[in-house]
Amino acid sequence: MMCGKCPQRGHQGCEVPRTSSRKLAIVSSLVCLGLASCATYRVNAFAADKTLVCPGESTTIRWEVQGPARLRADRGANDWDEQDVPSTGERSFSEIAKTTFTITAKKQNPALGNHKNQIVDVATNSPKGNTVTCAAGVCTATFTPSSAGVRVSRLATPMVALGGRDEPIKICVTHQAMPRTCIDAGSAIAVDVPFDGPWTMEAMVPSTQPPPQKLTINFDFKCPAP
Repeated sequence: MMCGKCPQRGHQGCEVPRTSSRKLAIVSSLVCLGLASCATYRVNAFAADKTLVCPGESTTIRWEVQGPARLRADRGANDWDEQDVPSTGERSFSEIAKTTFTITAKKQNPALGNHKNQIVDVATNSPKGNTVTCAAGVCTATFTPSSAGVRVSRLATPMVALGGRDEPIKICVTHQAMPRTCIDAGSAIAVDVPFDGPWTMEAMVPSTQPPPQKLTINFDFKCPAP
């Protein structure tokens, strides 16, 4: 007997339709195939406690991933370390070369993003700088590094990028740990200040010159023995 309404559970002659658990599982699976929220395999957090270290100094990488995770480190051509890691964890590394760390959610979900990179640089004597803005003949460049304690021992060889080439130029430097200091073209000064920024560089560029692209100064770093 079929009936359109059952006033009470178990009413004689009336059957309440039921959906089997197997059918429910199949329907749920089909719904999940179309919804990214059913399986969120993604990287929630990934960071290093130091992004610039002295050669041989330790840095700690921390991560949080939804789902299985894999960590790898690129220290140059054909130099990869790759391993499965817990979904949440940390590892410490002693670096002697610039390294790019990558954490990956192994079950990929492109809609949500499945990997993140973290670069850890090693302090080596090299030019540092940034693109410039100019007004009334004064060109300024600012950059703000984070080094967790690396110090600078010398500033040398200020340069300006003009028309695709580097030219010597006098640059005045402002930093939180020292007064405004000017370095002549081809010259150097000894300092003892933390590398952590901000650093501001200023240079007078004649209006007859093409617009400059960049100001740079060579930084010599003061590092303890590893």
